[in-house]
Amino acid sequence: DRDVTGVQTCALPISKMRRELQKQVDLDIIQYGCTSHILHLLSQDVKFPGVTGHIVKIIKYFRNHHHPAAWYKQSNGRRLMLPIEVRWNTISQAIMSYLKNRRIIVQMCQDHKSEIDKDVYNLVNDAKLTNAEDYAARMTLIAIALDRTQRDHTTIAVAVEIWHNLALKMA
Repeated sequence: DRDVTGVQTCALPISKMRRELQKQVDLDIIQYGCTSHILHLLSQDVKFPGVTGHIVKIIKYFRNHHHPAAWYKQSNGRRLMLPIEVRWNTISQAIMSYLKNRRIIVQMCQDHKSEIDKDVYNLVNDAKLTNAEDYAARMTLIAIALDRTQRDHTTIAVAVEIWHNLALKMA
């Protein structure tokens, strides 16, 4: 039997202090990292090359250029989201916002072909962006797991169950 003498959360200085303490004193320490941070790192590992960058370029074009933004609004397109680096699930949300509105964006590119930037037109009609649906499916699974692990009452046992379910769904 061992007594629990401390609990560690995700904090680099505490982790460094633990390693130094373990060198000096013979302690049996079990360390469990921050599941949410590990899930975020997993989302970085499953990225499809170029997909996010292309989608961001398309979204920025239709949000930040006067005529395309007006055409988009007139077509009753829903709000296009941009990912925010410090918000973990926003990449998934940005891809989903693009996919939900892709039909409208493609139609606008067809209707205003001569007025749309050629690079954006080519990106919208690029067959490689069909990978966006597969990428969004993966990212959605990770986003759901991330949301569940960040709940107030998530225990290590629940986190293990979340990881197990994620592994089964992503296999």
